[in-house]
Amino acid sequence: YRARSETSQLVSGLWFIEPLSLPAADKPYLAPNPAHNEVTVMGISSEKVVEIAVLTMKGEVVATHSLTHRFEIGRLANATYIVRVRTADNQIHYLKLVKQ
Repeated sequence: YRARSETSQLVSGLWFIEPLSLPAADKPYLAPNPAHNEVTVMGISSEKVVEIAVLTMKGEVVATHSLTHRFEIGRLANATYIVRVRTADNQIHYLKLVKQ
C-alpha cells in the first residue's frame, strides 16, 4: 500500500489509501525485476511457455531457455535486456528486464 499520494484522500482526519496496482493477470511480466540471479515469467501458465530468449538492447541473443518459465541470469552483465517469450499458441511477448 502507498501511504500518501495523489490517489489518497483525507476524510474526517483519516487517510484512505489505495493498494498498489499489480500487473493484469492476463499480461505477462517478469519477477523479480530488477533481478540478480533468477527470473520468473509471470502472468502466463508455465505449461504454455515454449521458449525464452534474452536479447541485448541491440537485438543480440545472449541466452535461450526452452520449456520453462524460470531462468537464470547470474552470468549476464548488469544491463537492460529484452526478454522474448514464445508460447505454445505462437504468441510472442517482449518484456523489459533489468539485471543488477
